[in-house]
Amino acid sequence: MSLLWKTARFAQSRVATAQQRLNDCTLRAPSDGTVLEILHFTGEGVSELTPDPVIIFADLSHLRVRAEVDESYALTVHRGQRLTIFGRALGSKRASGTVSYIKSVMGKKTVFAHTATERKDLDVLQVFADLPPDFSAPIGLEVDFEIE
Repeated sequence: MSLLWKTARFAQSRVATAQQRLNDCTLRAPSDGTVLEILHFTGEGVSELTPDPVIIFADLSHLRVRAEVDESYALTVHRGQRLTIFGRALGSKRASGTVSYIKSVMGKKTVFAHTATERKDLDVLQVFADLPPDFSAPIGLEVDFEIE
């Protein structure tokens, strides 16, 4: 092989290596969505081994509510049940949804009412309900719910 040919092959190899490094440093969302918050910026070190998310994003066209059902009612909740959300932050606004997913394992309570009589040692069942497409509220807004 000529020196020119070897030089060209070496340059192609370096370009391929640089392209692979760039691909390894490029974040790609697994689905369509809207960036809600950027947690790490260009130049900051991140790793696949650290649990820190780089961004928080969501599909805002399909809102869901995550509800924590007290352990004493866990066996009464089923997929397809109607759920109504309401709350101080929503004012007089109410929205109906449908239970779409129920976790199969109990977990620790993470949402608290901060009342003197509230029990904090109960396990809860996480239930997810799909909301209608015309419902709009800030992501993460705490609401109350009633399962019918």
